Amino acid sequence: MSQWIYEVTQFPNLSKANCISDSIDPDVFFPESNDELAETLPMLRQICGQCVEAAGCLKFALDNHVPYGVWAGTTPNQRRDIMGKEETVMGNRSKLYYIRALMRLGFSEARACEEAGIGERTLARLKQHEREATVRADKRKLGQS
Repeated sequence: MSQWIYEVTQFPNLSKANCISDSIDPDVFFPESNDELAETLPMLRQICGQCVEAAGCLKFALDNHVPYGVWAGTTPNQRRDIMGKEETVMGNRSKLYYIRALMRLGFSEARACEEAGIGERTLARLKQHEREATVRADKRKLGQS
């Protein structure tokens, strides 16, 4: 963790973040084992889920491909899923995952769309494309055309 921290040149201005508090040890957001992560994640998600800076925090972690820690209530694996395994630019599928992550943090659909930079109609189309792709994949699994 510490090597990555020193490589980052500028952290986001998250002065209103819930994690910026004398009562919260910042190290708790960087668990050192999967067991520690499993133990602390519910508490961290509660802290992050009520945070006004959650969108900025998640955006920072995604934009910088942050490989460690819990940012906006997300784990490194969840952030990799949001960004897509090989993507460097957030594509439509990743935007859909990003919106869902924000909604799990308590954002309304409209606000999550605004943060992702897409309209609600576009979101509806993305969901429809996803449903259609799932149906096609299911048919392929069953050997149908």
